[in-house]
Amino acid sequence: MRKIDRELWEKKEAERVDFEADAIRKYTLGPDDAVRVVVRNHPEFDFGAMVEEGGELVIPLTNEIMQADGLTRDELAETIRQYLTAYIDNPFVSVFITTYGSKKYYVLLPEGGGSEYIMDKASMTLWECMFRAGIPEQDTAALRRIQVITPHKTHPTHRWINVYAMLYEGKMEDNIRIEPGTIIYYPMLAIDKFDQLLKHITKPVKTLSNFGSDYESWDTFRKEYLR
Repeated sequence: MRKIDRELWEKKEAERVDFEADAIRKYTLGPDDAVRVVVRNHPEFDFGAMVEEGGELVIPLTNEIMQADGLTRDELAETIRQYLTAYIDNPFVSVFITTYGSKKYYVLLPEGGGSEYIMDKASMTLWECMFRAGIPEQDTAALRRIQVITPHKTHPTHRWINVYAMLYEGKMEDNIRIEPGTIIYYPMLAIDKFDQLLKHITKPVKTLSNFGSDYESWDTFRKEYLR
């Protein structure tokens, strides 16, 4: 690797590490996230717990219930620290997120329907999300025009991204960070639309060719196709 290439790689890697560390600091907890709480020099107060459906977190030793929903790990650590001052002088509390489960993104299919996927990291890229959903393996995906819809209360953003260039040409400029609630939609190619339409048109003909003379088969066909 040439010196200039190595320096560029090291710079990008350092930026990536800093970005992900910042994403972890800013991550807000929610239901199905899990944390590990460590109290320095007081292991009896250490515990691991999952944020409940209502956003609550239970401290096992005392059965104290506190609200964790919407807090960052540092804010939760401070909340627990203040609570423990009743038992410990000047407690030092650290919180580590062990499971990310509260944030989701969605993939819409060209033929209708879709699925939701858990964002199991504090920060995920479009590339990671698409491979998690298996989109590049779908024959019907129009990879040159993937639509990414970023949520916002008043001004959601729509972007058309050439994922084909990312996948086959190594162009990662559009490998954007995906925010919770983002919708990824890949439209159906024209040839796929024609093929789907052709199947819809020819299905009654194929069905007719398989019918015998019994009344029930013909009546079922009539109800389905001749409404």
